[in-house]
Amino acid sequence: MHTTKSLRTSFCKILLLAALVAFLTPAAHADTLYVSNIVSGVVTSFDSAGTGSIVTNAGLDQPVGLAFDATGNLFVSNFNGNYITKITPTLAQSIVIDNTTLGSGPHMDEPTGLAFDSLGNLYIANIGAGTIIQVTPGGVGSLYASAGLNTPIGLAFGPNGHLFVANTGQSPGLNSGSRFIEEIFSAGSSVDHFYAGLSIPFGIAFSPTGDLFVANLGNNTIEKINVTTGVTSTFASGAAVNVPTGVAFDSAGTLYVANAGNNTIYKFDSAGTPTLFAQNVGGDLNQPRLLAFAPEETTATPLPATFWNGLTMLALCGPYPLLRRLRNPATRTQNF
Repeated sequence: MHTTKSLRTSFCKILLLAALVAFLTPAAHADTLYVSNIVSGVVTSFDSAGTGSIVTNAGLDQPVGLAFDATGNLFVSNFNGNYITKITPTLAQSIVIDNTTLGSGPHMDEPTGLAFDSLGNLYIANIGAGTIIQVTPGGVGSLYASAGLNTPIGLAFGPNGHLFVANTGQSPGLNSGSRFIEEIFSAGSSVDHFYAGLSIPFGIAFSPTGDLFVANLGNNTIEKINVTTGVTSTFASGAAVNVPTGVAFDSAGTLYVANAGNNTIYKFDSAGTPTLFAQNVGGDLNQPRLLAFAPEETTATPLPATFWNGLTMLALCGPYPLLRRLRNPATRTQNF
């Protein structure tokens, strides 16, 4: 009798463990990389294997900046057309911001980099005006920053919540030829010359550890900057970095670099070792500019049947079996 009770207890523990494992195991998610191509006027997506497909080849006018909102909509800046296109997960496409919708507020002038903050505000870098415009989720635009900016392109929010900006133009007051990264603390505040001495910084991205990575187009390097100390080092160079434009990190912390010089994308491990990820096939990479990874899937995933089976059996085999079985709400049927 004692042996039977022990076996039943052990069996129930195993069922409980199986149910917990089923509950805690996350659903697999394959990172999808999006690339703007300014010459061909298309946005391309690449799966984790590097297989590309054109997301859209209509309605865009020299796309450059890419950014996803919290619900998975892709926003694209159109450099020549001065408007922002929204592409939904179902590929419905529309112009959501242009100089008409902005009204009497600041206007776009050759928009490039895009970024969303945690509140859903969209930030737009403008090369022609040397400004950054903030647009609320309701579509209200305002001037976020201008003083000290010179042909801004890449945008990225840092771990401290500040907006970082890559300026391809020369920094006022610094040595001739010096380009810089700006740090903007809040709307209307003076910009801080966070890091100078770069040669045409283009795309920027923060790593999972909080370091800032810069596509240093003028020197064909990828620079790594510790934002706490300001110490910089060259993370990558050589044949895998050929007129680098866009940079982005996937969910595993792997760095991806778009190269306009040879229409390729390379990925780099934490040691800076490159691997060819994608190259131009049928026009899916034609003068690539900026990169963006689609956000993690946010739709609820039904709990697997093993979870409900485990709880049902646990309820039945406990010291005081429940009189009714647990039901799987996804099917409304009993699991045994």
